[in-house]
Amino acid sequence: MKPGPTVVVVDDDEPFRQVLAGELARLKFHVVTFGTGEALLRAVADIEPEVILLALRLPDMSGLDVLKVLTERHPATDVIMLTGHGSIDTAIESIKMGAFD
Repeated sequence: MKPGPTVVVVDDDEPFRQVLAGELARLKFHVVTFGTGEALLRAVADIEPEVILLALRLPDMSGLDVLKVLTERHPATDVIMLTGHGSIDTAIESIKMGAFD
């Protein structure tokens, strides 16, 4: 039995991903992590997360490309974009594409 709602963290920075996952687990979320967009897209249907924390920059594809697929295939899943390199334009584009925040 999983501890709480499922949150997926997708970021290529493994130390950041592990720290964030640890904090979310401490708060009683069930956490699943991925380092690439492709890995997430292959597994998301089986995981059925409530929330996905998605990096804008990934090694294999853009977070915006991943967001597009997620909003088409899994519209009930909230996606929150993460980035240290964002801009207002990117934030607006993400929201228009269906990101929760």
